Amino acid sequence: MKSAKRTVVEVDGITISLIEWSVFPPDVVAMTFPTFILIHPNCVEDIYLLEHEFEHVRQWRCYGPILFTFRYLFEYLRGRLTGKSHQSAYLNISFEKAARVAAQAAVDRDS
Repeated sequence: MKSAKRTVVEVDGITISLIEWSVFPPDVVAMTFPTFILIHPNCVEDIYLLEHEFEHVRQWRCYGPILFTFRYLFEYLRGRLTGKSHQSAYLNISFEKAARVAAQAAVDRDS
């Protein structure tokens, strides 16, 4: 069995591992946890996606794992319970909105 490739990076003084992983639900290419990011091997060079996930690392550190997880899931479920589609509920999570803004700002700054 092939082992996952792991790269250690530092984000705002936070050491995290980027782990190349190819088993995700449909339409998912990365997932962030407090100390690591699972990322599809085809997306490792995607600067926008990396910056998006790095913002989630900052959010985990700012809010802590319990509050971050609770708020993330609460906002998603609230969206679903008010009739939003999965995609719409996901896109309207405040953490996701902030990650998209941070990612775009980083890409704009680097271009």
